[in-house]
Amino acid sequence: MAETKAVINRLPPGGTLIDIGTGAGILPHAVHLLGYKVITIDQSINGKSTWGIERAQALGLETATATIGKEPVNSPDGVADVIFAGDVVEHLPDSPRLFMKEVARILKPKGWCILTTPNAVRLPVRLKIVLGYSNWMPLKEYFYEETNLGHHKEYVANELVDLLTWSHFENINYNFIEDTLRRVGIAKSFSDIQTRNRHIGKRKYRESFDALNYMEYIRIIAVAITTIIPTLRSSIICQSQNPS
Repeated sequence: MAETKAVINRLPPGGTLIDIGTGAGILPHAVHLLGYKVITIDQSINGKSTWGIERAQALGLETATATIGKEPVNSPDGVADVIFAGDVVEHLPDSPRLFMKEVARILKPKGWCILTTPNAVRLPVRLKIVLGYSNWMPLKEYFYEETNLGHHKEYVANELVDLLTWSHFENINYNFIEDTLRRVGIAKSFSDIQTRNRHIGKRKYRESFDALNYMEYIRIIAVAITTIIPTLRSSIICQSQNPS
């Protein structure tokens, strides 16, 4: 996994990782098992810890709760050798300036900030737009909710460079990675046809099976395209260094 490799490559022996946006806690748990100190931070939902934080606690990780950019992290200045924020910045509803300011505060001088985020111009997005579909979360997903927890701003690579430059980070570099289309089962996420129609007759089942295979062929072609044209890949991983 490109994210885990990037984090480990930047951590000094005995170093400290602060993971922002716990999610399932896979990366912080892996780094914890390698013997590094790990603190994973996530926001609360309606005053309650996320299931990711609860899982991380059960796995023995140190955790904290904060909405970074709106609330200060309960950590001293310059505590982290590496800060990793995986698929976080696209969820920030307001300017990312205060988020990055807090990241800089808790990161050691010359420490590394590693961000990942969906590529706003990835191949599936371009195809969806051509077909007349929006790339944003459907309104029905959050119309009856108090807040929209989905994406508020997706970035292209140059915007990530601007974000980090304006936040006074140095040695900025980025790579495009394909972490979605390469999953063999991803075709089912387009439409779980085979499962939905398993009991409605042999002919219909066969049609569903053929449709699923058709989507798998499209996936393979898409992977080939993104291999040739990296800027169409699904995600961007960006690394930068806190100035001294």
